[in-house]
Amino acid sequence: MKILIFLFILFFLPSCISGNETQKDSESKKNAKTTENKSTQVISKDKKEESVMSKTIGDEMVEKTVSNECVYKNYNAKAVVIKIHQTTESMNQRHKDAGFQGYEILFKITTTETIEESFAKETLNNDYLFLLNNGWYPGSKFIEKYGIKENNSYSGILKVKKSGVCDKDITFEIKEIDGYDYFEKPVVKHYYEDDRILLKKPVIYLYPEKDMNISVKVENAKLIHTYPKYDNGWNVFVTKEGKITNLKTNLEHYCLYWEGESSKNYTIDEGFVVKGDDSIKFLEEKLEIMGLNRKEINEFIIFWLPQLEQNELNMIKFINEEYNNDYPLNVSPKPDSIIRVYMIFKKIDAIDILLKEQVLKPVQRKGFSVVEWGGSELK
Repeated sequence: MKILIFLFILFFLPSCISGNETQKDSESKKNAKTTENKSTQVISKDKKEESVMSKTIGDEMVEKTVSNECVYKNYNAKAVVIKIHQTTESMNQRHKDAGFQGYEILFKITTTETIEESFAKETLNNDYLFLLNNGWYPGSKFIEKYGIKENNSYSGILKVKKSGVCDKDITFEIKEIDGYDYFEKPVVKHYYEDDRILLKKPVIYLYPEKDMNISVKVENAKLIHTYPKYDNGWNVFVTKEGKITNLKTNLEHYCLYWEGESSKNYTIDEGFVVKGDDSIKFLEEKLEIMGLNRKEINEFIIFWLPQLEQNELNMIKFINEEYNNDYPLNVSPKPDSIIRVYMIFKKIDAIDILLKEQVLKPVQRKGFSVVEWGGSELK
């Protein structure tokens, strides 16, 4: 199998892409990097270096200099984009030097010219992965800047070795895309500035089966805003209709509200791609599955709808279990059922993204119930 290197880094991938694509793509990329390093190590001479050949004529040694200058044959070709999507690996580069989520861009090379070199003909049968020259996956802004879309083609030069010592037997250069364009790299910030997200509008409803005093604590969260005021927890009196009275102020409330900061690295590796205009229909369906009643669904949608509808497309995931593990809710007396719905979402560009659909678990209320909902926007 051949490795192509052009103005940016190019890796060989299997031409057949299976359902286990993320894992295989990652392994393929790893293998390709290894192959590239080995290839570089084999070529120890400069491509314009000259070698010296010696022979003996009589008693004299005669030296003949032979040029090893690399010579390529050029073919006009095109790169045709066949797939643009995100994988766990491409998204996770935001936590590394790149600082932003990336996309895998797969393409094929085509040409109307006849390739004479037999070892280079298989080039047209393979799929290739586009990376920037420093190994980063390109981000959404890069894709938008260069107008990269599936089925688009970009002119380039396919170079095939003819003679001499070359770094690579085959290279490909795309003329219309600059693989050295690293403009998406963000300004370096402190860790907490880069990675923190806002835990927005978690509100807690209490539904005891009889009137009682209840204490509620949110664990592990760095609280910013609370109402009623959080004083090492909330101590309240709650009726069976769900009316809450703050025992410290005697003021009545219908829920407990808090917001906080988080440095957790939440990612959307599964979920839903939803048009902004379809947000109401989507949320009404999914929130009912997860156990919210009509009042709670209504308040959830009223709060989040403006933020979702302002985007053409959103990736949405519900991280209920992960959120519950990160920020446990300590309620006394112990409730019979706790429903915590937490949504994360991210604005995306209007391109096709393959995202595994999340399977939501139906939840049933029983006895003394506690319900909470909230969310975060990922940048």
